[in-house]
Amino acid sequence: MDTIFEEPTASSSNGKRNTAIAVVCALVLTGTVLGGYLYLQKRHQEAEIQKQLSANPPTVPAPIPVVQVTQDEARIKGSTAVINGTVQNISKETFTHIQVEFELTRRSDGTVETRLIPLAQSDLSPGQQSSYSVTLSKEYKSLKVSRVLAADGKADLPFHAVPGAKRPLEGPPPTKKVILSRSPRAKGEEFINTPDNPSRVP
Repeated sequence: MDTIFEEPTASSSNGKRNTAIAVVCALVLTGTVLGGYLYLQKRHQEAEIQKQLSANPPTVPAPIPVVQVTQDEARIKGSTAVINGTVQNISKETFTHIQVEFELTRRSDGTVETRLIPLAQSDLSPGQQSSYSVTLSKEYKSLKVSRVLAADGKADLPFHAVPGAKRPLEGPPPTKKVILSRSPRAKGEEFINTPDNPSRVP
């Protein structure tokens, strides 16, 4: 009995090629879908992290003060107010060309402006202090220390402010009362009652 070998037909070859193409397309499609899913998942995770950071921003520790600023209560002199104070170096470094920046609030419209005031001694070694003085007209209603600068304004020094001296009592000092009286021993003669020559007041 003869064995007959059948040659592959063209339709069989085309079927195998179509199957291979379909498998490749399926793999490409699956990879594309998986890649898109991973990308969207990553974006979602990044958005959630950003949302949490926005809701709870990281706390930055406050810088350690290196100078201490005192501000005395204002003293009224005529139509102006004089505010004195001191700046003390409480660090272990030396600072040069120190200036105090104040925020001044206008009485008329509440606008705020700044003014730089130099110290009497602009360079401070560790532990040293120096004074400052500010004179304001009645157009300003308040002022506060906003910054302490050094090195001609190139360095911003962390500071903390403390109350200074109280305003001194205003008005003339109390004086002794002077009484004019008539002497019972010399009629018609008036004299000033003094500690050396007292007169009894009825």
